[in-house]
Amino acid sequence: MKKYALIVLALVLMLTSCGGAASSVKSANEVIACVERNYDFFSDCALEMQAFKMDRVYVAYEILKEEKDNPNAQKKLVYYEKESAARTAFTNATLEQAFTVYGFAVIFFQTASDSRQNVLFSYTKESSSSPIQNGFYYSFDSLPSGWWGRSADLKRKDNRYLQISPNGDAWYFTVQIRDHFYYFEKQGALLA
Repeated sequence: MKKYALIVLALVLMLTSCGGAASSVKSANEVIACVERNYDFFSDCALEMQAFKMDRVYVAYEILKEEKDNPNAQKKLVYYEKESAARTAFTNATLEQAFTVYGFAVIFFQTASDSRQNVLFSYTKESSSSPIQNGFYYSFDSLPSGWWGRSADLKRKDNRYLQISPNGDAWYFTVQIRDHFYYFEKQGALLA
C-alpha cells in the first residue's frame, strides 16, 4: 500500500510540476502550462517574496557555504541581497515547495528604478553561463518588464515585448501568460 501511495504521489508531482530538475532551461510551452496549472500557488509565492519588505532579495535552495565539506549537508532555503552576499537560512513552506517541486535555481524580488515590483522565477541564476535563460515573472502592476525585472525600453511585436542589445548580439523577450504573469527568455549578455 505504501509503495502504491508513493507511485501515485510521484505521478501527481510529474503532472503538476514544471519539470522538477533545478537549473535547466524549460521549453516555453512547458513553462506557460505550468504557470496556468499553478497560478494561485505562484501568486502566493510572489506575495511571500514581497513580504520580505526589501527592495531586492534573492531566495535559493542550496547547501550553505560553511557546510559544503560536510557530506551529510542538506540544502536549505536561503535569502541574500546580492550574489556575493552571505546567505541567511530561513523556513517558508511555500517557497521551499517552489524549489523542491518546480526546480527553480532562484526566485528574485526586485523593486526597479521606476518603483515597479516583480518576482522572477528562474531556472538559472543571472550569472549562469547557459546560452539561454528562461522562466517567468509576476508583475505586481501586470505590465511587462525588462531583463531580470529591470526597467527597459521594450518594443512590442505581435504579442511579445522585445529588448535587443545595441549591437544585436543579445536579446530578451517576454510574453504575457495571464494576469500578472509573463514568460521570459534571454540569450547573450544583455545590460539593462
